[in-house]
Amino acid sequence: MGRIADALRRQGPLQAYALGDLDPFFLPYTRWLGWDRDGALTQIALLYVEPDPPVLHALAVERPEELRGLLDAAGERLPDRVYAHLPLSLLEPPPAGYAFAETPTLHLKMALEHRGEVVANAVGTFDLLGPDDRAELDALYAAAYPRTWFEPRMLETRRYVGRRENGRLIAVAGVHLHSAALRVAAIGNVATHPDHRGHGHARQLCAHLCVLLAGDGIETIALNVDVDNLAAAAVYRRLGFEEVGRFAEVTLER
Repeated sequence: MGRIADALRRQGPLQAYALGDLDPFFLPYTRWLGWDRDGALTQIALLYVEPDPPVLHALAVERPEELRGLLDAAGERLPDRVYAHLPLSLLEPPPAGYAFAETPTLHLKMALEHRGEVVANAVGTFDLLGPDDRAELDALYAAAYPRTWFEPRMLETRRYVGRRENGRLIAVAGVHLHSAALRVAAIGNVATHPDHRGHGHARQLCAHLCVLLAGDGIETIALNVDVDNLAAAAVYRRLGFEEVGRFAEVTLER
């Protein structure tokens, strides 16, 4: 695993999600593919097998044509249906043997570069959420963000922060991954109830969460956001995040 971690770190925040999945909390749900060139891993792809369909994380900072070769060579080692994160250069055409099940959606990958901004925005109250708060979170996501990918197991990290008014959960910010060992985390599952939007709840909770993550020794804090979600991207920039790359999400079917 050390060789994989070293190769991913060389590519910076773009590979934050893959790096975090080397943590023992996630590793049993992963499968890894790579090119070994003279003892060095030059390309890596990750298959996260827990969801249905499995997620294929295949990004490259350089030589994307080599990444295409890796996916083509993998052939039958990959499932017949996967939800893929791909460089834009791998969209035309899609990887060999696959077709798009829908139109790809473009996303920004962002990383926290200016930590002073999160401290300035970490105002207001928040509650740390855990497994006992699952029902409240399910209800909030159903009302505010029904398409989010929420893995309840992540509540065990105690790195979900919420805000309540009159005893009701109205906003939340959480993590898609968290690894103190690898010093990386990815923010996700951020949502505000439609009746409470426009008051800065999501921005403030994300700021509080980033402060907590920094206290955990996390060095790389990343996130993904739909390129068309201009409001969310503006909030993250206000918090000190900057774009580090663009990629496409799409379901691939043989």
